[in-house]
Amino acid sequence: MREPGGPAAQSPADAGAPRHEPRVELRPLRRRDRRAFIRLRDQNWEWLRLWEAVDPSADAPASSAAVFRSLRRSDRLGSTATLAVEVEGRLTGLVMIGPMMWGAVSTAPIGYWIEESAAGCGVMTRALRLALDYCFEDLALHRVTAQIQPSNTASLRVAHKVGLRREGLLTGSMHVNGAWRDHLLLAVTAEEHRPLNP
Repeated sequence: MREPGGPAAQSPADAGAPRHEPRVELRPLRRRDRRAFIRLRDQNWEWLRLWEAVDPSADAPASSAAVFRSLRRSDRLGSTATLAVEVEGRLTGLVMIGPMMWGAVSTAPIGYWIEESAAGCGVMTRALRLALDYCFEDLALHRVTAQIQPSNTASLRVAHKVGLRREGLLTGSMHVNGAWRDHLLLAVTAEEHRPLNP
């Protein structure tokens, strides 16, 4: 397996990010984003908790500060790439890529969320298109997957719009909002992906 940090595993900063599209900027999550991230996640927690995975052995969901530290740590190790979604210069959501696997597998899961007030405006669709371009063009991944609850119709619409296709149902695959939830497995390969700006 190719180690993270090799030629095909460049960080967003090294591999040409940030990428731009009208109203939307996708860039690496930075240390200076801490305060804005904590505020955004805390303000939207009642909405996000319906979809966010939580360790069932924990007494309570991780604090936003702890989540931010964890994301930054795994990004520094090169196993993940966390991208901030900005609209008009304001942090609005995140796209999380990883953990990445290299070599004969060359794959990574992708997850994403956006503040409730920006949902349904096309922001996440544009951000996810940019993120997939980054996965295939800059990180040189061959396959990207997503796990989405069947009841999360908005997220499924976004995934389908950017080319992820359904592969199956994963029974009880993730602990979310107090229970083990089924998730649909979706995927797209480099051959299937249609770049935003070919």
